[in-house]
This record gives sequence, structure tokens and C-alpha cells, in this order.
Amino acid sequence: MNRGQLINEALRLPPSAIPYYVNSQLATLFPDKALLECDERFDIEEYAKNGQCSITFPNYSECELLTYWEEPDEDEHLLSPEGRLVKQPYNAWLELAWQEKTLTLLTLHWETGDATNTHHWLLADT
Repeated sequence: MNRGQLINEALRLPPSAIPYYVNSQLATLFPDKALLECDERFDIEEYAKNGQCSITFPNYSECELLTYWEEPDEDEHLLSPEGRLVKQPYNAWLELAWQEKTLTLLTLHWETGDATNTHHWLLADT
């Protein structure tokens, strides 16, 4: 199973089965990696925005990225009146550079009724 197939297969499952399935598949695919599962409170984009890490998308074909327009806030508006396009990972594999280490992050979102569930799985060398 490749990385794109994992996302595809996981999102076809009933919502309550997705986290367990992804955990078991990641443990099988990456037996030499430490695995940490997090929910939406793990805000990697904010962490990167504050300069604590950098994020790259190693393979766009395995990523679903949402693109939106971000207006400058009032303080920034004086320096630059223009906003910018922002790409946010939705269902994607990411690489994080943190303290001279490279970590792999899988981010998935799925709908349950009127709510969106967000989970992240962080893989690191042991």
C-alpha cells in the first residue's frame, strides 16, 4: 500500500473506524518509527507560522490542499494592503523540519454529521 492508497482507503471507512485503521496501517508500514496520534488541537500550521518548524509537501499527488485568500490584519495592512493565497493541508502527507530532524505527518479530515474531525499522525525515528 502506498501513501495515497492509505488516505483513500481510510476515508472510505465509517468515521469511527478511521483512526484505528490508520494507526494499524502506519504501524505496519513504518515498524521502525515512533507513532503519535493527535487531534485538532495539534496546530502544526500555527507552530510553523511562529518559526518553530517548517512544513513541506513531499508529493503533491498524494495531497489534498485547500487554497483560500487571507486578508492582511489591520497591523499588516499599513505595510502591505494586499492579502495572499494560503494552501492548507486537508488530507495530506507532510514533512516537518524540526530541530535538525525530519518528521513525517499525516493529516486527515472527515465529516461526521455537522462536524469535521481532524486527526494527525506524527512519525519519527526512534
